Amino acid sequence: MSFGLPGAIVSSVLLNCGLEPPDAYSGSVVVRLTVSFLGAYKLAREFSVDRWLALLCSFAWLSGPIVWAHSGYSLVSLGISLLPFYFWVSICILSMWTAHEPSG
Repeated sequence: MSFGLPGAIVSSVLLNCGLEPPDAYSGSVVVRLTVSFLGAYKLAREFSVDRWLALLCSFAWLSGPIVWAHSGYSLVSLGISLLPFYFWVSICILSMWTAHEPSG
C-alpha cells in the first residue's frame, strides 16, 4: 500500500473530475512521472549541475532500467522514480532546518 495508496488518491481525484477509469489511471501515472522528472531535475540543480545536463540526467533517470524494469510490479516503478524527488525535498527541509538553528 505504500506505493498504491498515493496512486489511488490521484486516480480518485481524476475520477471525480469526470475522467473514465483507464484515463484516470493513465493521468495519475503522468502526474507521478512529471513530479519524478521535476524532482530529478531540481536535485541535479541543487548540486550545481548545468540546466541542460540536469534535463538529460532527469530523462536518463526515468528511462533507466531501475525504473522501467519494475513496471511489472504495479506502482513500485513509480515509487522508485520518485526517489530523487524525495531526496531533493529532504535536502530542502534539512537546509531550512540548519539555516534557522542558532550558532554556537
